[in-house]
Amino acid sequence: MIRHRQARLVPGLLRLAKLFNLIRPDPKAVHFFKTTIENSMESRSERGEKRDDLLQLSGDGDFRIRGGLTKEMILSQAFMLFFAGTEGPATLLIYGLYELAMNPEVQEKLHDEIVTVMLSENLLDYEALNNLPFLDMFVCEVLRMYSSSVTVS
Repeated sequence: MIRHRQARLVPGLLRLAKLFNLIRPDPKAVHFFKTTIENSMESRSERGEKRDDLLQLSGDGDFRIRGGLTKEMILSQAFMLFFAGTEGPATLLIYGLYELAMNPEVQEKLHDEIVTVMLSENLLDYEALNNLPFLDMFVCEVLRMYSSSVTVS
């Protein structure tokens, strides 16, 4: 993972990476991820599609330089978020399942909302997720109650 030229300027960083057995991901996984992100960027540019997500914030309609971000920088940031950003979602899932188990009425209401959208759209895609306000409120409440951020007192 540590190949960036600036990382090599920090004394001992490569030795530290070896000490903790930090290895590079499988090249096939990297290729799949890079291809997936590039295809998403290209299809959005071709269709003029705008979404409310981090990838859209990173680039303009054509995913050229915006705020100094190149295509390679966008790919690298997406890569890091995908491979390194697992603790927050894992915490959200664990506590979300806990809350659903402890509150069957919330579980039932959430189930009913999802079933309603599934029946009308027959597909649970990005647009369908935008039609789930109770799910959005549930996720926000779980994040509020069980923040995965570190606090110091």
